Parts: sequence; C-alpha cells; structure tokens
Amino acid sequence: MASTSGISIRVSTVINAQADRVWDDVRHIASHVEWMKDAVSIKFDDGDNNPASDPRSDGSSDGPDDASENAAVDPADDPRREGVGVRFSCRTKVGPIVLNDRMEVTEWTEGRLIGIRHQGLVTGEGRLQINPIDDTRTEVVWEEQLLFPARMGGPIGARLARPILRRIWTSNLTRLTARFRTAGRATGPRPKWNQGPKQPPPPRTTQPPPSPKPAAEPAPRTTTPSPRR
Repeated sequence: MASTSGISIRVSTVINAQADRVWDDVRHIASHVEWMKDAVSIKFDDGDNNPASDPRSDGSSDGPDDASENAAVDPADDPRREGVGVRFSCRTKVGPIVLNDRMEVTEWTEGRLIGIRHQGLVTGEGRLQINPIDDTRTEVVWEEQLLFPARMGGPIGARLARPILRRIWTSNLTRLTARFRTAGRATGPRPKWNQGPKQPPPPRTTQPPPSPKPAAEPAPRTTTPSPRR
C-alpha cells in the first residue's frame, strides 16, 4: 500500500448577508468555479456511474483547460446536482499541477452544511459550513483534511502544499464575499444623485451690500461771552 501524508486546513470569513442568502449561493455546486480560483471546471456524473471526466484512475490530467465546461446548472433542473450522493469531477489547477478531483457529497444539511469526499489522486474530506451570526452577518467556514500520496511528495509535498492551499482558499472566500457586495449594489436603493435627470441648481441670488450711512455732522459749538468787569 502506498504511503500517504495528511494535512488539515481551516479558513473562514464573515459575509455581510443573511445566512439564507449565502446558502442559496453556495448550494449550487456548479457555480463554485465562479469564486474558487483553483477550480477550473465541474462535471457531474451522468447517472450511469460514468463520471464525465478524465477516465484515468489517478485522476490526473495534462490536457488544456476547457472554459466551456464552467456552465452552471440550476439544481432545480436536475436533482442530481445537490444532496448526499451527488458525484462530480472538479478539474483543479494549482500552479503547473492540474488534477481531475473526483468528489462525492457525503453530508448535506439544508441551509447549513455541505460535506464532500475527495476520491482522486489526493484523497480526504472537506466541509463548507454556513453559520449565522445575526440577521445581517454570516460566517463561512471551509475545512479540509487531505492525504497526499508518495508520488506527490508524501510528507514533504504535504508541508509544501499547506501554505499554498491556505492562501488560495482564503482568496476564494474573499471572492465569495465580493459576490454579495456586488449584489448589494445591484439590488439596493439607487443613490440620490442617480435618480432621474440631473436638475440644474437653483439660481443664486446676490443682494447688494448695504449703503454706507452718512457721517453725522458735528453739533455747532456755542460760546457764552464772559461778563464784563
């Protein structure tokens, strides 16, 4: 049996949105390529246990990326897109390394949690948790426990990969947070300066300065003659 070496990674962020809004976004697994920088494309199994991905058993791929594979499918159009048992392949690219990561959903708590199992060259488990803080803020926690085989460097490869993956996944959560900032601007009230055509400012009225008051004339001096002696 080939030896493996494991790592654990946990990253989190706080999004200024209600937990229901965040869940409505992350529940669409196919749309994860829109905010996961390392996820190039996602293909779901066709239902006949034939994964729509690279057929090699180790899940590796040296082929070019295909941006056309990134089309998201609404789960309402196909129940196999969400819930426990959903299987799919995610083409993952980290630097020069490209893998077809086979995954299966193993946990699904409506509104709160998605758990997956990695079944490709790198194996392990991951969880994406939605934790409401209050009516306007939500914490998103992403945890992964991964096993690296000897052909990927074993313990040395795992130690090298850990800070790289942490940095990428932290960036991914930043991109997820930005989706809600953009949505807030699109759906919020329009700024006052954009409501209707610009109106000219009212005319400025200028009052003339007050006229200076005339200087008061000095009162006439009266002289009383001194009496004669």
